[in-house]
Amino acid sequence: MAPPAIAQTVWQPVGRSRFTLPETVSPDRLQLWNQRFRDIAGRLSPVEPWTVDVVFPLTPKPANPKVAPPLPQRATLRLAGRPLWEIEAGGAPVNDLAETWRRSLANFLAAPAVRQEIALGLQYPPTLTFRGQTYRLVPEAIGDTGLFRTNGERAGDRIVYFAVPADKRAYQILPGETPKPNLNRLYLLTPQRQFVPYER
Repeated sequence: MAPPAIAQTVWQPVGRSRFTLPETVSPDRLQLWNQRFRDIAGRLSPVEPWTVDVVFPLTPKPANPKVAPPLPQRATLRLAGRPLWEIEAGGAPVNDLAETWRRSLANFLAAPAVRQEIALGLQYPPTLTFRGQTYRLVPEAIGDTGLFRTNGERAGDRIVYFAVPADKRAYQILPGETPKPNLNRLYLLTPQRQFVPYER
């Protein structure tokens, strides 16, 4: 007879990527996890690896060297050296549980595309309203191809850009001219001269 399945929590930080937490987490604790993760990830660069490790509290050595020290009852999962999550002994030894958390989160964050998606989701609003329509963030960054134009219109406090067709006439649009935009997609310009799309 197969062992009963362990209930797990699916976590979607920002964007489209999903991560299955190694154990069930209550809504209150999941909110705390979200807050801590966003606080830490918001300071990190998506182009560099995000380290995930585990530290255990120091335990005094037993007076008798022949006696094994007690097993740890809790551990701290860290992201980039900052405390992210407290892990406590449950149905499995805390060493094993902590390693499962560390390995799972490290594998999830190993992909540069996931880190980029998270970084953009933390920096830009999830939706924009433009000309009465709602647009949703697509967490990716597109290089400047020379085909993005703006007529100065804004969505909130942000200038909106449009993509024009990729033909020779695109490069003949003079500054100040109003392009004929595709309103299914809008773009925001990043400080790195990349464009973040929004779709309706």
